[in-house]
Amino acid sequence: MGSKRFKNTICAYCSDQAAVTGDHIFAREFFLNQHRDNLPQAPACDRCNNEKSKLEHYLTALLPFGGRHKHSVQNLTLQVPKRLEKNQRLHRELREGQVNVSLIQEDQASDTFALPIREGAIEELFEYIVKGLVWHHWRVYLGEQFPVEALVLSDHGRQFFDQELFSKGAAQRTLENLGDGTIIYEGVQGMDCPQITVWRFHIYGGIILANGENISATEIGAISGPQRIMKK
Repeated sequence: MGSKRFKNTICAYCSDQAAVTGDHIFAREFFLNQHRDNLPQAPACDRCNNEKSKLEHYLTALLPFGGRHKHSVQNLTLQVPKRLEKNQRLHRELREGQVNVSLIQEDQASDTFALPIREGAIEELFEYIVKGLVWHHWRVYLGEQFPVEALVLSDHGRQFFDQELFSKGAAQRTLENLGDGTIIYEGVQGMDCPQITVWRFHIYGGIILANGENISATEIGAISGPQRIMKK
């Protein structure tokens, strides 16, 4: 969709090309219809908008299966079937990759199933999302000199973010709840460099992501900053 609001701006995702549209940083499809108003937007060029949309079409059909928030049943039953009907290839991929698992949480075991996720898809989408949010909240662009690294947080990773990153002083902070708990995110901006930011995301009440036998934490974290810092 075109938007006069983003006329004569640069794409927030590549920080290079002219924007041609206003993109919803979190795709509207992540939310129920009644929760789609006033979602954050950022300027986007055609190329970035198209590449980001591919990831969104995939993940909005897959991630709701792990939803644990109060709208999870509605989200899964009302929206996912029609998406999979339109994407039979993905439907087959999920059906063939489904496995039964025993999930242990707080010493309680329950039988459920797990679905495969294409490697790197979540991280790649949230790299886009961070770039959009940095522009949306603080009008800062992250070019090639300020890369973003997104990762699924282990318990150790969550503790590191809490103790070493979010507990430090910050120039600005933001905490947002979108779609009545559908997506909750928190971000902080560095005091000395506006491109240094830290983020964490709680999606669908905390979907459980696992690598083999190891259960990962239910949050996604991300950091942006100068290349010299990110390499460390």
